[in-house]
Amino acid sequence: MISNIVSGGGFKGALKYAHEKNHAEFLHKNGVFNDEPEAISGEMRAVSDQKNIKSPVWHISLSLDDEKATPDQWKRASEAYLKKMGFDIEKTQYTVTRHNDTSHDHIHIVANRVQLNGQVVNDFQFKKRSHEATREAEKAAGLKILTKETQHANSGKLHDLKSHINTSLTQHKNYNDFKVDLKTKGIEIVENRSATTNRLSGLSYKIEGGQVWKGSALGKDYSANGLAKRGLEIENVSQSPINSTSKNHQNDGKKNLFANKMPSNHRKLTSRVDEILGKKRPRLQKNGDENMSDSERRKYQNQNEM
Repeated sequence: MISNIVSGGGFKGALKYAHEKNHAEFLHKNGVFNDEPEAISGEMRAVSDQKNIKSPVWHISLSLDDEKATPDQWKRASEAYLKKMGFDIEKTQYTVTRHNDTSHDHIHIVANRVQLNGQVVNDFQFKKRSHEATREAEKAAGLKILTKETQHANSGKLHDLKSHINTSLTQHKNYNDFKVDLKTKGIEIVENRSATTNRLSGLSYKIEGGQVWKGSALGKDYSANGLAKRGLEIENVSQSPINSTSKNHQNDGKKNLFANKMPSNHRKLTSRVDEILGKKRPRLQKNGDENMSDSERRKYQNQNEM
C-alpha cells in the first residue's frame, strides 16, 4: 500500500474531488450527517472554526499495487491509519471514498484535524508518520505488507518518471508535443477533465507495466496546474482541488452556508458533541498546534521516536 497525504485549508475542494469524480464509490463516513460534499464541508467547517489553524484538512489517498480490497477491508484500513496518525475515531469527522479511475484500487480520506471535542491532531512530521500509519493500515485490513525492497523499487520508478517529465518539459512547451515525447519514453498521460466544462483538473502518468501515478502524488510541480506554472502550454487548466488552499476554499463553508445563518443541522452537530463528551464543551483556545513551542515540538518528537 502506498499513501499520499496533503494538508490544506479548504474542505469543499477536497470533498468534491473525493466524492464527485467519475465512478467514485462512497464507502464510509463518521461525525457528519449529510451525504453531499458541500453540506459535509459546512459541518466540518463549523467544527474547525473552533480553532484558528491554517490547515485543518487532511486529504489522504491509500493505493494498492496488485490486489483489491473489500469495502470492509478499506474501512478497517482507514480507521487504523487515522488512529496511528493521532485521531480519536469516535470524535473525528471524516469520509472515505473509493476511486476506480486507475488500475490500482485506491481510496480517498478527507479528515478534519479539529476533532469534535476541540482537540487538534498534531501535524508535526505528518508525512513521515504517514508511512508508519500505512503499515498499520495494511496489518489491520489483512493486506500485503509493502516490503522495503518494493518501496525502493517504487522510489526508483518515481525518480526515473520525474526525470523523464523534467527532460520533456525543457524540450517541449507545447502540450501535445510534450505528450508525444513522453509516449516515446513509455509514459502515457491520463487526463482528468470536467464532463461539463472540459477543463483539465488533473493528470496521471501511466508507465510500462500499467502502474499509474497521479501528478499530485509526484509533487505539485508535476500536477496539471504545476506544469502550466512551469511553462507548459495547456488550455483549460483549473487549479487542482487537492492542493488548493486559496482564499475561496478557506472560506468555503462560511461563504455558502453561513452567509446569513448557521446550517439547520448545526444544532444537531452541537448536540452530538455534547453527547460524546457528556458535558459542556470546554472553552477552546484560540490558537492551534501550529503555534507549538520549540520545546513542545522536541518533546513530541522524542515521544514519537521512542
